[in-house]
Amino acid sequence: MTRASDTARILSGGAVINDGSNDVDFRVESNGNANMLFVDGGNDRVYVGKDDSTAGSTFNAKLQIEDTGAAAGIAIHRANAGTGQGYLNFSKSRAATIGDVTVVQDGDSLGGVIWSGADGTDRATPAAQIHAVVDGTPGSNDMPGKIIFSTTKDGASSVSEYFRLMSNGRLEFQSVTNDGNVLQQQRLDWRNENNAGIMAGIGVVRTADGNAPGAFVIRTSTNVDSSSNSGDGEISEKFRVAANGDLTATDTSIASNSDSRLKENISDFTYDLDKFKALKTKTFDWKQPELHGDKSGVRGFVAQDIETVDAYWVDEVEIQKDSDDFQYLEDKDILYTEDSTSIPDGKKVGDLNYKARFAKTSKLGQKDAMYVSVIQQLITRIETLEAEVKTLKGE
Repeated sequence: MTRASDTARILSGGAVINDGSNDVDFRVESNGNANMLFVDGGNDRVYVGKDDSTAGSTFNAKLQIEDTGAAAGIAIHRANAGTGQGYLNFSKSRAATIGDVTVVQDGDSLGGVIWSGADGTDRATPAAQIHAVVDGTPGSNDMPGKIIFSTTKDGASSVSEYFRLMSNGRLEFQSVTNDGNVLQQQRLDWRNENNAGIMAGIGVVRTADGNAPGAFVIRTSTNVDSSSNSGDGEISEKFRVAANGDLTATDTSIASNSDSRLKENISDFTYDLDKFKALKTKTFDWKQPELHGDKSGVRGFVAQDIETVDAYWVDEVEIQKDSDDFQYLEDKDILYTEDSTSIPDGKKVGDLNYKARFAKTSKLGQKDAMYVSVIQQLITRIETLEAEVKTLKGE
């Protein structure tokens, strides 16, 4: 079939519609829809289940699907005996020509999913969005990426970012303005099984000053079964870790399990007085104060000093390479042991697994230093008095 305008042709290689590139629409009807497939020749769009009368109301997308029933969706299925799956792939090139592969750059958006609803005017106002962005410098077979999650606040017409999953696996949260003068970040809440109330939550709060430090807050509810507890309601702060590392609590009692039914080999214990007297309280400054609450003249202990007296109070923690404290420590050989989850071929127990750097930690803190110092002074006075009594008695 041909026309003078070459609108449609049947060739040996297949059928060509609108071979003359005219402004001509193409429509396919089904049993229940006059526009089962509609090609908008003038706007270069393809519609399923609709015509071009609402063109542009859905972000001017090249492919638009509409239906009044549950069939308004896209299903991808792969029949395969292996582990392969169906997938939806988004990609981007910096090229101006389709098919070219000009490398993308840091910050380029590679694709996204947008949710929107009819607002009485159109359907173009987004409610939520997820999109993937290049997170670093790409190269051959190297494409660092991050995923950004955004939603639209009540009363707003555009989305705001709330958190992102970075290329290094780190989850980062964006500041959220709350009740005028407080910013809350990393707000995670847990609801009960009826979704009626918040049982507990964690978050980071700070004042509205953009340069103010943040504090980590733990919140719990005393009435999780109440349907009235649908918002913040009766959930309240219980613990706070300030930017300088100080821990505060609404109830100063911090308890640990001490039930006799959970213990065995119970016996009396008296701490060695000579060990107690040998503990050395110190004041010190950190080499990297910004990593330790920007404190100076800190009162406490030195882990190595404690270790020489009683190693029970000393432990160690691995310091990562991205910490400025890393430079002050030495490599330690970590060997394969019988408890190693896997030992590669050619390696055995006792061989080098990897190198790491560790810092010693103390289970004795600032308050302990005060108590130890005061008690040591009292012990000295008691011993002095005892010596004087012995002298008076002629012993």
